[in-house]
Amino acid sequence: MANFTSAILVLLSVVVGTTLASQAGVNAQLRTGLGSPLQAAFISFVIGTLVLGTLVMLEGKPWFPNGTLKALPWWAWLGGFWGV
Repeated sequence: MANFTSAILVLLSVVVGTTLASQAGVNAQLRTGLGSPLQAAFISFVIGTLVLGTLVMLEGKPWFPNGTLKALPWWAWLGGFWGV
């Protein structure tokens, strides 16, 4: 079982590394095709949001459990802003 788990983790690492390395090229092609880096970034963010939303729904955990929003510092919401 340990060998199977190790093989899955290695495969997953290869897939993640490949997708991370190709992301810049794919986004550049989208920018070239659309003629606008802002539109390309918007499409990339929309698709990413849809995929993440699906994963969050499949996870099945409650959104914003009691008290979690109040406990966050104001700057914790800036990650998406900085990502743009």
